[in-house]
Amino acid sequence: MRWSIKSVKQPLKNKVYMLCGLAFFQVIYSEQLKADEKLYNQYCMSCHAEDGSGELPGVPDLTENKKWMKLSESELYMKLDKGFQTPGSIMPMPPRGGAVDLTDKQFLEVIRYFHKMISVKDIERG
Repeated sequence: MRWSIKSVKQPLKNKVYMLCGLAFFQVIYSEQLKADEKLYNQYCMSCHAEDGSGELPGVPDLTENKKWMKLSESELYMKLDKGFQTPGSIMPMPPRGGAVDLTDKQFLEVIRYFHKMISVKDIERG
């Protein structure tokens, strides 16, 4: 292949497009994460604390209990949607954490935020 200015410009142009796409994705992802965090803070933080460590007596420390991180989003959705009683805990988890006015989409977004939040806490601890 012969060298030409066009052969140099095209890969550079592709890289610029890729960087612009990544920047756009980061903005959208960041906005979604803020919306998910707002839902968590509104519906979950009063019992589970800002970091998931448990605010009230009987609420398990979710940052220490790794079994929750092993569940898929759909498994968590099914479990949290119905509510449950953790063995040894004095406080049951009500269906949807008591946030019955959340849409299915919002409920899933809270679950995704929880997964992200706990994963970040694990990384910070090393």
